[in-house]
Amino acid sequence: MCKSKSISENAIRRGSASTMLQAKVNLPGETRRPMSTREHILVVDDDKALLQVLELTLSEHGYEVSCATSGLQALRLIFQRQPDLVILDISIPELNGWDVCQRIREMSDIPILILTAYCEQENRIKGLTLGADDYVVKPFDIPELLLRIRAILRRARPALPPAPPPSHRYDDGHLLIDLDAHLVQYDGRPIHLTPHEFDLLACMVRHVGKTLPPDFLLSQVWGLDMPGKANQYIKTYIRYLRRKIEPDPEHPRYILTERGLGYRLARAPGPPPA
Repeated sequence: MCKSKSISENAIRRGSASTMLQAKVNLPGETRRPMSTREHILVVDDDKALLQVLELTLSEHGYEVSCATSGLQALRLIFQRQPDLVILDISIPELNGWDVCQRIREMSDIPILILTAYCEQENRIKGLTLGADDYVVKPFDIPELLLRIRAILRRARPALPPAPPPSHRYDDGHLLIDLDAHLVQYDGRPIHLTPHEFDLLACMVRHVGKTLPPDFLLSQVWGLDMPGKANQYIKTYIRYLRRKIEPDPEHPRYILTERGLGYRLARAPGPPPA
């Protein structure tokens, strides 16, 4: 890791948000955005003092800010809140920053700025290869960070394509799910689902290939908000679905579990059992 110092280092290491904000950095051409149009930044770092500094600084400069202290928490917030930019540390618990960066790129084009103490060239190359849009080494200067954030968001605005329409049909040659026809078949054999089972499967079809947290599934299908209880509730219905659509429910090919994250309808399931 780098040992170089900058003007901001002492304030960052002490977590002195007030010290850094007293200067109220003003950038050329900067204007405050109305609350309803603020761009949303997710900051991921296990250093709570630094999180406080960045949250206050970014809020002061007109951004909406969310914070996460672990990789799993970051992925959940990304799916739930869909931020405009992720500022990502590498040394975070549960899933490290490299893994989080890779997971984000598998499901989204959200811009990523890696903010880390790892300054070696191979780490810079690794971060950019995994899909990061920029790489900033700690300790850093707040004015430079703000300018980099503005540049990333400026590039991203015209480049973001419109979201594709949700899928209403799934067909891999064995399992057929047609939401418009309210039809589920396996090798031509009709599969009868309860209304809640069908709605749960339909939600997964609309987000095929994406890992859906239990809280999201519960709110989308049942309209419920039950923090801490959603996992067991959804787990029960996933088990019901697997019994009906999986050739081997003990070794599922279609509805896959992403440990600690949620469930995913496989876009290209593995071969059927012999």
